[in-house]
Formats: sequence, C-alpha cells, structure tokens
Amino acid sequence: MIGSVVLASGQLAGCGSSQPEPAPLRTALTATVQQASSSDTQITGIVRSLGSYDIAPENPGRLVRLRANIGDRVAQGQILAEFDAEPFRLQASQSRAQMQAANVDLDAARREAKRLEGLVEAGAAARQDLDAARTNVSRAEAQQRATSDQAALNARALAKTQLRAPVAGVITARQGELGAILPAGAPVFSLEGAGEREIVASVSSATAEQLRIGTIVRFNIGGSGGQARLSGLSPRSAGVDAQTARFTIVSGTAAPGAAVEVRLPAGGATNGDLMLPLSAVIADRSGARRVVVVGQDGRTTAEPVQIISVSSAGALVRGRLSPGQRVIATGAELIKAGERVRPLTFTP
Repeated sequence: MIGSVVLASGQLAGCGSSQPEPAPLRTALTATVQQASSSDTQITGIVRSLGSYDIAPENPGRLVRLRANIGDRVAQGQILAEFDAEPFRLQASQSRAQMQAANVDLDAARREAKRLEGLVEAGAAARQDLDAARTNVSRAEAQQRATSDQAALNARALAKTQLRAPVAGVITARQGELGAILPAGAPVFSLEGAGEREIVASVSSATAEQLRIGTIVRFNIGGSGGQARLSGLSPRSAGVDAQTARFTIVSGTAAPGAAVEVRLPAGGATNGDLMLPLSAVIADRSGARRVVVVGQDGRTTAEPVQIISVSSAGALVRGRLSPGQRVIATGAELIKAGERVRPLTFTP
C-alpha cells in the first residue's frame, strides 16, 4: 500500500513539471536607415573669436570690485574690475615727491656750474671747482632720471589697479573672486574679441579629403546665416578618424560660442552614404564605431560604420547597411549581438 502511494506521488510530480517559460524580449527603440543626399552633408561647428584674451593684473593685489560678468558685451577700455589701489597710491605719491626733490637738486647743481663757469673765465675760481660742479650736475641728472622713471612706473601700477577690456567683445569666463588676493598674471576674466571670427568643426578623414583650402561654404544659425572660407585642416592622426576644420567667417553674424550648421559643398555624400541618428552609433574601446541592426525576426547583429559628418539631422555614415534597415537608435551598447529584441519606433 505504501509503495503504491509513493508511485502515485511520483507520477503526479512528473505530470506537474514543465520547461521554464522563455524570458520576455527586451524592448529596443529603433530607427530606419535613410539614403543620404548631398543636401544632408552638414557638420556642426562652434564659432570662436580669432582674438581671445585672458585679462589679468600686472601686479599682485586684492580684488575689491567686479564690474562685469559672463556673457556681458563690453567696449574697448571699459573697466571690468578694480584692485585695492591704496598701496599703489602711496607709492605713487612718494615717488612724485622724490622726483620733485630731484628736480630741485638738478636746478641747483646747474646754477652752481653756470656760476663757476663765469668765475673761471674771469680767473676768480679754480678749474677743479668747475669740474666738481659739472660732476655734481651729471649725478643730479642721473638721480632725476631715476626718480622720474620710478614715478612713471608707480603711476602705471596705480592705473593698472583698474582692469580694462583690451578690445570690444564678450566675457566668456570669470576666474577672479571678490576679495581674493591674486598674484600678478592670474586671470580675472576671459574675453572673446568681437573682431574676426572662425568656425571650428570636427570632420571625418573621408570628408576632409574632399575639402580644399579656400573653399567657400555656407553656415546657418537660427533663421540667419552667412559664408565662411576653409582656412585650415589639422593633420590626420593614426587611428583617429577625425580632423579639425577651421572656417574663417567672411559674412554673416554669429557670436563667439554659438553653434552653427555648416553646409559642405555638394558631393560630400556619395551614393553609398546613409543617414541615421547619431545616438545609434557606438564605439568600442579601440575607437571603432558600429551600429546594431535589428533583423525581421528581431535578432540583432553588429555592423561597423564610418562617420562621415554630423549635423542636426543625424550622422552621415558609410558601411554595410541598406536603406530601410532598422538599427537600435539608443542604448545599443546594452544589447548583445544575436539577442532578440522587440523593436519600437524611435522618436527623437
């Protein structure tokens, strides 16, 4: 009887066991790969002034007043900050007094030498006395020059307790803190001049090969734009698929620090180039870039790509992709190759 009960229990246990349910598919946001056209060949750049200045005191001192802040537009010569002027004012006053005393001594020495010249000519004084008087004049002149130079230096130091803008422009940084005692040369402000400007942008080596120094390109910022001339390309570095392009602005208004879209000449995008979200491109430790493609069955595969350019429209890439394929638009680094996912349309 006991044996039959155990057998029945075993049979019931066997009937109740089953395979574990498969884990639910992970959801992945995907975007469709688009065929690129020449109009998509854009890069994003940052406007910089060709005149950048660090504004610092010539002498150490305590910062007692700040008259500008980040983002302020300032005129040439405008006072930006003030240092404690009292020590320099005392030095300037003392040096002026010393200079005045030296002037009095010099006048007296010259009068004495002139008096002795007349006496020597009349035979009423010895030549040695005249020579000594002329030596005194030379010494007095040297003393007068030294005190005059020192007075000028102290007057300059007093004037330099006021930091002024060397050119018109925009304050881009403020390093000085009110009340701080700063050494000579310590920057208080950084200033971007309002003169000649350039656009600095990163481009792929493939794009750089198609650019020529002197080429005129158009740029857009908000609802306005202008033209710029390619003035330089950084050398290509081994293992780095990017170079720095510099475009000197020749027309249009774009303030230093602004981000602009630069439209490259037609032909930057070839028939095999594709557009996809920049967030879809991931890089491994070696710097190689790839995207994760989602097949019809939801299974993922990694495909290497090369970034040609980047713009607000996305990334222009080359690789073994086809228009219409779906790639994981964000979070691809979390997906393992071969993993199946449930795709959802990505909305940027």
